[in-house]
Amino acid sequence: MEHRYPVLAIGLLGFLTHSWIRIRRLPPGPWGWPLVGSMFHYQDFSEGRAHVTMQEKYGAISSVRIGSELQIWLNSYDVIREAFVKRSSEFFHRYVNNSFELLGFDDDVFLKSYDAEWKKKKSFLMSSLKSCGFGTSSLEGKIQNGVDALISHLIEIQAKAGHEGYCVRAPLRWLAVNIMSDIVFSEHYGPNDDALHVYIDAVDDLFNVTPYQQLILDSFPMWALHLFTPSLHKDMRNRGNKLRSLVRTRVEDHKEKLVPGESRDFTHALLKEWGNGEEAISKIVHNIVLITPDSADTLPLAIEWLLVYTAKYQDVQEKIYQEIDENIGGKQDISLKDKALLPYLEASILETFRLANMFITTVAHSVHQDLRLEGYAIPKGSSVFGNLLSVHMNPKWFPEPEKFKPERYLNHEGKFVSNEHVIPFGLGPRACLGQVLSKMEIFIIAAKLLRSLHFRFADEDQSVEGILIGIVRRPPTSKIITSKRN
Repeated sequence: MEHRYPVLAIGLLGFLTHSWIRIRRLPPGPWGWPLVGSMFHYQDFSEGRAHVTMQEKYGAISSVRIGSELQIWLNSYDVIREAFVKRSSEFFHRYVNNSFELLGFDDDVFLKSYDAEWKKKKSFLMSSLKSCGFGTSSLEGKIQNGVDALISHLIEIQAKAGHEGYCVRAPLRWLAVNIMSDIVFSEHYGPNDDALHVYIDAVDDLFNVTPYQQLILDSFPMWALHLFTPSLHKDMRNRGNKLRSLVRTRVEDHKEKLVPGESRDFTHALLKEWGNGEEAISKIVHNIVLITPDSADTLPLAIEWLLVYTAKYQDVQEKIYQEIDENIGGKQDISLKDKALLPYLEASILETFRLANMFITTVAHSVHQDLRLEGYAIPKGSSVFGNLLSVHMNPKWFPEPEKFKPERYLNHEGKFVSNEHVIPFGLGPRACLGQVLSKMEIFIIAAKLLRSLHFRFADEDQSVEGILIGIVRRPPTSKIITSKRN
């Protein structure tokens, strides 16, 4: 008995020493409390302040603990490239957090571990999408027709709105959802269809998580969420199930209309490959759910940011219009082959990606073994983020980073020169699967809109400062006035 306390003291001292040595080997970062970590700094992260100052305070790599999760932040382009490109096999895995698991996004291509099965599945999905027009010239006609319908719709909205203007967000989402719906289901929505709004609401539910809900989800293990926050646990489950139910209805309808040997769209291609049994249907629904939310959120978000910036900076908008007018004119349609003729537009799109910072970080990666990076320990199971906001606002690569300057990407001859440090889609094998389609859509949509319409704010003093919701940075809600160009 008399030896118990010395033994306990020695054991405690050994544990604390081991923990101290382990912490000392980690990348530097903000202080944290036992068990809860840096939860009390969470507002700085939820509002984006911490992301900007990470490199300035802690260097190219830093760490922070939020509850039970150890997060590693890669704050410079060189370190992000080192991890996600040069050492991609070590940092390839996705970190499955509680949100993804509760929403049902915890397997298949989006989050599945890097192995031969993942490569095979990704290859099949991409080839199926391509056969339906994804990323090919055959899709251009669908995009062009969609934008023509959008322009007519915007003119109608403006006629009703008058000098008060209107918000472009909903019309842009209608366009984007229809493009993806054409690829996936060979179907279209009208701008006022109830089914369109039900679908968009279901997608919004996936992203509309408050900072404090996200804090709870990030900070505690799943069993604790189920035990102590059952309503949040159930709510997140229901959000994922709501979207899956909508998609399942349309897949079942396709199943009934399936013609052997015919692949009209992505859903038919999956039915043809995987069959129409219950297990196959669930698998098809899951894969469609993984790729379609982007259509209702990311693409219209990018276009909205571009329109917000061009409405604010009228000189930029006029330069884009003059470039289109002089090099293409108003008669022929605009396609990807015209990119070389429109360097200022392409530069404006790239500057929008940089300054808007629609996603302030990459989706979390994970490591499945203890690693070292830049001399620091990266423990097994850590989540690893590329800090895009830190890269895009770094004055080393972008002088006066807070200013919207498309000229950054033009050489002395006025030709477009890309900048590898603008990485909105991430880097490496885990970069966004839809970036080819997104770049095609954004270029054609932007060119056609800015050739046909002039955009300005109803309020000349309208701010363009973004609002951070989760890791998504959105433009402030604003009223825009459009007028037809000659």
